[in-house]
Amino acid sequence: MTWHRSTDRLHFPKKKQQQHTVKCFNRVRMDILNNREWALVICFFVLILFVLISPKMVKYRSPFKEVIKVFFARPIVTTLALMLIYITIMCSNSNSI
Repeated sequence: MTWHRSTDRLHFPKKKQQQHTVKCFNRVRMDILNNREWALVICFFVLILFVLISPKMVKYRSPFKEVIKVFFARPIVTTLALMLIYITIMCSNSNSI
């Protein structure tokens, strides 16, 4: 707590918030998902379980399975694999931090 003459008010220093980080190849630090992203992951997981398990969703199961098959089509998987290889190379060659 300090006194600021210019504003004639007490100044209380802000507490530093801890950032949750993870090491990538023991050198590069990356942030873990924030709360909003975790909420989206959980909501999508619950929605997928509901569609797959609920007896009311029988008519939506086959189109849902087709959408999943489309996501695992060869061009999409190839693109994602190349992106993963690129990120792995960048993380392993990084000299920062």
